[in-house]
Amino acid sequence: MRWSSRLYLGRKAEAAGKDLLEKIEKNAFLPNTYVITAPKTGNHLFEISPVMLLSDSERKELLVYGVASGYQEAAQTVRRMVEDMVLATGGYDWDAYLEQLGE
Repeated sequence: MRWSSRLYLGRKAEAAGKDLLEKIEKNAFLPNTYVITAPKTGNHLFEISPVMLLSDSERKELLVYGVASGYQEAAQTVRRMVEDMVLATGGYDWDAYLEQLGE
């Protein structure tokens, strides 16, 4: 799993710190933890996925933009990501936003 250099964390996920990220990488039992990634298909901005349901191949390929504890926290984190993107770029272009950040 690859982590964005501008990783967004929900409030509870941030409190858990690097320990949570290490547990995600080790495929620990984390039933209420979600990752926010680019969508696999379609015209969506992001995809919220429970860590427990990620396949081994997905874990190798995914670039994670956010981590949250609980679905509601994941939705709030996505909202914050979209707000930051729109404020910075004036639109809904995540790639342009990351480019502005130097990623």
